[in-house]
Amino acid sequence: MYKPANEKHYAIGQFNVNNMEFVQSALEAADELKSPIILAASTSALKYGGFDYLINLVKTGAKKVSVLVAAHKWHHLWNIP
Repeated sequence: MYKPANEKHYAIGQFNVNNMEFVQSALEAADELKSPIILAASTSALKYGGFDYLINLVKTGAKKVSVLVAAHKWHHLWNIP
């Protein structure tokens, strides 16, 4: 994800998500713009929704778009297939 961005000099947006609507809108915008995206969960979002709930929302949404999607939690990145 980072190598093409560095080579072509573009940024990768990272957006905090805490529910399905945030995940859907961020992924739809990334797909429309053909831009990779990082979705992040804050500590409060994880307390609110729980890690399993949020990561499964991201995984489900990532299957519906044609761009690279990564999830960010506490400075760790997971690439979502």
